[in-house]
Amino acid sequence: HEVELVYYRLLLVQRYPDLDVTAFEHDFVANPVTTLGTLPIAAKDRLDWDALADPTKWHPSGQPYQDFMRHYLRRDAREAMRGTKTGPLTSALEVLRDMRDPIRQLVERGLLSQDQYLDFFLRWFNSLNDFLSIGPPALRIDQLQALLGAGIVTILPPGMQIKGINGQFLLKTPSDPSFSVQAKSLLEARVPAVNAPTAQNALIQQLLHDGYAHTYELQLNADKRFQSGAIAVDRQTQQLLDANEHPQPGLFFWGVPTEGVHWLTTASPRPLVNDTSLKTAEQ
Repeated sequence: HEVELVYYRLLLVQRYPDLDVTAFEHDFVANPVTTLGTLPIAAKDRLDWDALADPTKWHPSGQPYQDFMRHYLRRDAREAMRGTKTGPLTSALEVLRDMRDPIRQLVERGLLSQDQYLDFFLRWFNSLNDFLSIGPPALRIDQLQALLGAGIVTILPPGMQIKGINGQFLLKTPSDPSFSVQAKSLLEARVPAVNAPTAQNALIQQLLHDGYAHTYELQLNADKRFQSGAIAVDRQTQQLLDANEHPQPGLFFWGVPTEGVHWLTTASPRPLVNDTSLKTAEQ
């Protein structure tokens, strides 16, 4: 609702000057669902969470996918250029960044059950938050549009499937049966998730091997367990927990390898914010 409040407040100021913004804010805080349901604005101006999470829902039937992506990127760049103080959508999504510390507190204080933490937070909210609040500058989007227009870059439709055939890679997707690409080379460019057992860092492997460290494990309902891949630490002191889950005096561990115990450890410090990573280093 915090995101919606910022979005609709700026939207009303800029596109619906006849509506009382102060009255809207008062009513929204008291009853957001009812207030939005009776708000007299065009359907195209309503914030569509499903479409934000999956932009392909905006893909008109019959439109070539590359044309759709060029249109989507133009819209994305246009919204970005409106800024995080004046653009309704960009300003609203900036709220997700502003709320990082309160969200971290939910994790740090263990206010979610282990099942909620896995299913709702890590598997659903985390990916949604990353997609909506983290991304390239508008310049890079413009450059990608230029590469698309020149035919140098092709964006694959959702659901990419790859198999080897005749010494090459064949790329297909069930979302567009007519789409098919063959290539001699395939580059894995995604950043892998944090996973201590498979990490190439010699220090981490030695700590695990000697029992000075172990991976953080979630205890789920029905006696199920989930290995997060994160190095287990005491959330309050950042002390490394040994194989018996005992904190070790004088041995501290924090940062990206603890992603899963902590949240969003990869985020860079922001101006005018008492950054968690810097506070942890000074602890």
